[in-house]
Amino acid sequence: TIEYPNGAQAPAKAVAAAVPGAQLVQTSSVKRVTLVLGSNGVQARGLGATHAGGSAGAGGAGSGSSGSSGKKAAAPPPGQPDCIN
Repeated sequence: TIEYPNGAQAPAKAVAAAVPGAQLVQTSSVKRVTLVLGSNGVQARGLGATHAGGSAGAGGAGSGSSGSSGKKAAAPPPGQPDCIN
């Protein structure tokens, strides 16, 4: 689901173009375009720190190990096994 506030339909549609099957929902409960994954209510609070030569955003095709710092992803918080880190 892609939730968006009044006036943000264009950027919401841009996100929808990259997420096949996602439904657009206009709501006053968000202040910016929000991609909802799962149903447990856990929210990402922002991007992690960046490192030289790359960004902390989620990579698409080809993001593999190029530019990897070799660090392992943090384990999900206890009681939230479906959390994405």
